[in-house]
Amino acid sequence: MKKTMGICLFTVVLTFCVFGSAIIWNALSERRQNEPDLADATEMQTQTEAPELAESMQVQESFRYLLVEEDGFLIVYEKDGETVLLETNIRVHGLDEGTRKLLHDGIWITDEEELYDLLESYSS
Repeated sequence: MKKTMGICLFTVVLTFCVFGSAIIWNALSERRQNEPDLADATEMQTQTEAPELAESMQVQESFRYLLVEEDGFLIVYEKDGETVLLETNIRVHGLDEGTRKLLHDGIWITDEEELYDLLESYSS
């Protein structure tokens, strides 16, 4: 009788251990699925930093020329805004209102190609 009781008690304890382990394993698996993966967290952080980085890179863009309107004509200055590079014979009154407003504050230009393309489009 003692032997039978021992076997029954051992079986009950073993069953509790197996089912308890399964329940704990299942709970941990669900918890891992609900938590973001480290790679996902890093990717999310990179995605949030990317626009800020891109925005700061745009601000740091180096301009070489400043195009403004003076006395009705387009004038090109060096990046210091004081040294005149080119006095054009392009009249401002022939340009649309939006462009005239931009020229009033000045249009910053990054390179010669952009400058000459812009001057060509304004002279047409």
